[in-house]
Amino acid sequence: MKFTSQICTTKEQSERLLALGIKAETADMLYMQIDGYWVCVISQGDEEYIPYEDHLPAWSLHRLLCLLPTEYIYDIDFQQIMQDFIFRSQDMYDEVISCIETLSKEGYFYKEYLEEK
Repeated sequence: MKFTSQICTTKEQSERLLALGIKAETADMLYMQIDGYWVCVISQGDEEYIPYEDHLPAWSLHRLLCLLPTEYIYDIDFQQIMQDFIFRSQDMYDEVISCIETLSKEGYFYKEYLEEK
């Protein structure tokens, strides 16, 4: 068997989250450039994220789901969501990021997870 699981956001997805204003310190993983390659490592989580040219925050799927406001998680029709994810979505990360984007634009996303504007 060959599994191609994604353990965290891609660099492009991470950049999208940052562009949405999501605080880097909410990330639980980190891309580091080592010998010219971008490698994803688990973040310590107890340190403030300091941007470096060769570092980029990354989020696990679980962390992204934890960022969603709980009052909306419980209102979701689970069967419909699963059907949408199974039959429509090619990338769960993109779907959750789109959900975060919509909630943020509508003013329903937790303010403490967003950079001040």
